[in-house]
Amino acid sequence: MLVWWLEMHGKIDSKMLSPKSTYCAYIVFKVQADTAYGHKHPEQKASVILGGNNSVRLVRLDDSDSDDEGGLEIPGNVLLPRERADGWKELELGEFYTDEGQDGEF
Repeated sequence: MLVWWLEMHGKIDSKMLSPKSTYCAYIVFKVQADTAYGHKHPEQKASVILGGNNSVRLVRLDDSDSDDEGGLEIPGNVLLPRERADGWKELELGEFYTDEGQDGEF
């Protein structure tokens, strides 16, 4: 299967969040196929948008040290996933800040 675009949306009621706090959004995933490809290079752009604030990061879903196909090193500004104890991986996509007294959904 080929995937050209992955877009996710989520909402949370701001009343569930602590005021004047920074939160991070993560993706938790597991790659099942040993033949998976195309998620190493180029890096992907991840963003978390809240109102007028947009947190943008360069990420790579594969955490290997180099690109097997071209031997390219991963730039220092690219975030890689971290392996969890349960065998799944997690990757920070971005962050947002909640101010005091905000109502509604984020």
